[in-house]
Amino acid sequence: GFSIAAVMEVADETHCGFLGCADAGADGAAGAVLPALGLDGIGFEAVGLSDLARRHLRPRWTGLDIVDFTEFAAEFQRRFRQHAMSRAMDIGVCTSPAVLCLLLLPFEKPLLGYLGEPLLLAVDANTRNQWF
Repeated sequence: GFSIAAVMEVADETHCGFLGCADAGADGAAGAVLPALGLDGIGFEAVGLSDLARRHLRPRWTGLDIVDFTEFAAEFQRRFRQHAMSRAMDIGVCTSPAVLCLLLLPFEKPLLGYLGEPLLLAVDANTRNQWF
């Protein structure tokens, strides 16, 4: 047998409003667990995605711009590497935009991707050829 524990940290206030996660604290980190989904008490603190999102993600009607993806990825990976969840997870799940799945590659865990938007959403035009 096996068990699954879903842990989700929402990176932006808009989606927190839909899902009912905790308000951002003084450090800007939204709650890692979503009480509306019955996940409170799972035992993980926030990684701090809302802070990173505010600095690097610029949503627009037709897509998402990522400001300095290299710095964004390095900061995420530094934070996640120090986080207990990076050692506890057996599989990672990522979603749109697909370019954000790259954040989890250095952790050498299987990735399940749910990609409900165009594959190249938020991929900088200068690096699109690297995707194929």
